[in-house]
Amino acid sequence: MLPALVVALTAIPQGAPAQTASGGQLTAPGPKRPEPVPPGAGKTTPSPDAAVVTRSWIDTGNRSAVAAAYHRTFNSPVPASGWTGNIPGCVPGTLAADHRAAIMDRVNWYRGMAGVLDGVTEHGPFSVDAQAAALMSAANDQLSHDPPSTWNCFSASGHRGSSKSNLSLASQGPAGIDLFMNDPGANNAPVGHRWWTLHPTQVRMGVGSVPGAVWHDQAMSLFVVDDENFFPPTPPAICEPGGFVPQSTVFPRWSLFKEGADFRAAVVQVSVTG
Repeated sequence: MLPALVVALTAIPQGAPAQTASGGQLTAPGPKRPEPVPPGAGKTTPSPDAAVVTRSWIDTGNRSAVAAAYHRTFNSPVPASGWTGNIPGCVPGTLAADHRAAIMDRVNWYRGMAGVLDGVTEHGPFSVDAQAAALMSAANDQLSHDPPSTWNCFSASGHRGSSKSNLSLASQGPAGIDLFMNDPGANNAPVGHRWWTLHPTQVRMGVGSVPGAVWHDQAMSLFVVDDENFFPPTPPAICEPGGFVPQSTVFPRWSLFKEGADFRAAVVQVSVTG
């Protein structure tokens, strides 16, 4: 396993684990970090099929820049999901392209704020698996990174997506990314969903979701384990960053992680300056 540091500071009490309407947990713990080391771990550049995009970050020392990026990403109307599948027929379906793009915009906003490069793009094959995983989660009202073949609507694609995705039964669309970044509940103390969302070397992800109904919870899957592009990052990823941060995105748990770091003798200080 690649060595990594995750420091999580609980700023306010968490209380009981958050639950879905049906009483289940909001999210499954984040997918396992690759072990043994995946093929991409020795690489220093993305795979050829990863889209080449402009990558940047948000200057959190510039209030106007932060506000503009926030309003552009959070205050724009969210396009309808346009889901074309159905659970009775075990049809994963697809999501509307603009809805998927809105999800990726939210991912990249958080990455830009955390000081890691944004520009992560949606990868079609990953979204196919993520959509199948979301269908399985909704059809069974359960979350698992290793779902059994006895599950309703089981498929190899859905199993693959479940094993390599952040999973939720409580939210979907861009708001689902907010939930993964918040990472509430006792089962998410290591902030694994956030770890995968902010991993500095991410270049492509996949998205899938199923709207809720009276007889099943909504479900979301964010495919994040890209074995071909998992290599040691250089910059650390910090949440919450210094500078100006919109209040709605200041979450109870703060975290810092960097591959290969040894902070066993570190002293952590938190100060408030008004």
